[in-house]
Amino acid sequence: MVHACVDQMGAGPRRLLKGTRRLWMVRARPVPVRYRFGMAMNLRLSDEQTEALRARADAEGRSMQQLALAAIDEYLLRVVDDERTGALAAEGAARYRAVLERLGE
Repeated sequence: MVHACVDQMGAGPRRLLKGTRRLWMVRARPVPVRYRFGMAMNLRLSDEQTEALRARADAEGRSMQQLALAAIDEYLLRVVDDERTGALAAEGAARYRAVLERLGE
């Protein structure tokens, strides 16, 4: 009988080691539930960054985590907007190339 180890997401067999007479199952450690629906992360800040974040959090009456999450959200939105703006500018430049060349003369 052959045993297969299926990971937590149901992706299929992980790894089988061949023994002398039978296959041995190598079990991966189960993934804790907290990692399935969200992402746990350690953020290492310098002492200066930590103090600045703590001071800002105290001034705003919010937690350091709330400020860090808000900063990440703002960054991600800004990057998407910048990419969208760049794509629209390139599309406009291609569409109005002839007009832009005449204006440049």
